[in-house]
Amino acid sequence: MDKFHITLLFVGETSPAETREVQKVLKRINPGIGSLEFTSRSVGAFPNLRTPRVLFANLKDSGKLLMLTGEIHNEMKKLGYESDKKFHPHITLGRVKRDRKVNLTKLSSLNFDISFEASSFHLMESKILPTGSKYSIIQEYRL
Repeated sequence: MDKFHITLLFVGETSPAETREVQKVLKRINPGIGSLEFTSRSVGAFPNLRTPRVLFANLKDSGKLLMLTGEIHNEMKKLGYESDKKFHPHITLGRVKRDRKVNLTKLSSLNFDISFEASSFHLMESKILPTGSKYSIIQEYRL
């Protein structure tokens, strides 16, 4: 469970000086939106469930997440960081290795109901290790 997260904007590799600039920009963001409430009732996959590479839980919220993400993207763009993909609120559940052929279309009928709340977002560092990815919090930002 400690690896589940919502990526608001993927920045990529940064130097310590660049990381400090990102921290300053994120600290200025004050959406005043309070906590975020999420629900998920379905799964999906990128590019699709017939030939999945990434399996995820679709997320729904009241619109606050899109407001926060828009503000983060606008501010980070000033530092030269832009996303090459449209933001899609989701939590990655797993990945399918490229050499595997699986069809997960039956998961579209899966019935589950997950709800949770978030009162902050984090600037994270991820490291890919032989044992898998390791995530560390660099800084927390309260909503």
